[in-house]
Amino acid sequence: MTSEERELTKDKSAIQTQQSVEEVFEYIIRTDLDYINKWAPVAFSGKDTEGVHQMRVGLRRMRSALTLFTPAIPRKNTKKLAGEMRWAARQLDRARDLDVYIADNLSSKKATKDKQTKKLRNVALRHRQKEYKKVRGFLRGQRFRAFNDKLIRWLNKKGWRQGLSKAEKNDLSCEITYFANLVLDDHRCKVLGTGRDIRRMDDEDLHRLRIECKKLRYATEFFAPLYGTKMTAFSKKLKQLQDVLGVLHDCYVMGGLQSSLLKGKRSKKLVVVANNLMHQRNKSASDLREVLIGTWENYRTAKLPWLD
Repeated sequence: MTSEERELTKDKSAIQTQQSVEEVFEYIIRTDLDYINKWAPVAFSGKDTEGVHQMRVGLRRMRSALTLFTPAIPRKNTKKLAGEMRWAARQLDRARDLDVYIADNLSSKKATKDKQTKKLRNVALRHRQKEYKKVRGFLRGQRFRAFNDKLIRWLNKKGWRQGLSKAEKNDLSCEITYFANLVLDDHRCKVLGTGRDIRRMDDEDLHRLRIECKKLRYATEFFAPLYGTKMTAFSKKLKQLQDVLGVLHDCYVMGGLQSSLLKGKRSKKLVVVANNLMHQRNKSASDLREVLIGTWENYRTAKLPWLD
């Protein structure tokens, strides 16, 4: 990653306690829209996998912000934009899955150890090349440009105010801290509710828990400046939980991804290599299940900075 790209990942949050709910909401959306557009040229080039990854992060952060601010801004006023954000992120999903698959299983050092692993790597790289061609088409496309233009107009005209009552508009002018306390507590409860039977959860259940953790994680990032260092320990434990869930999800995705890579391939040796990789990842996932329980307990009992 270049120094310029590293600069793009830095948090430049300007949120302060005296700001209103509306000011913070607008700031988050504008900041993340700027973020995805700064990373778009990196994603377009395909030379650095961070481009696609960081664009997806920016899009997910914006979608999460729309959800997190629903108590103040009705979903009906953000539904269409949320749909376009979801669509945009999906255009990047396959490329990102392949980036992760290659990096985790077929890095150049691993791939040079035997002929069949190298062949599988080359198959994956060809699929990745096709996906990045689609990414470039998406970024050049009219729909993505229209999404950008529409979101900018919506921000400039404060489109989230459409149809709000006088009382609802007054609520938007309230200071952010009380609102943040409610949002953080509400979404922590959602995470706890989703993961209450964590020992019995299957892959799809864990994926839903991962999504709820992401929403809460973004909330902690958005509102962290309001709590100073009090948020650090809680965020660390939440990140540890999210990281374990992320690895388990990658294992879950890997099976379907490898099936698509091997479609039409007649080489039994290639299938054996892929099956061995899958076996290794399944074993890692099984071991991680035990790690997950401890990580969950650490998160569940973490001190809550917004109640301190």
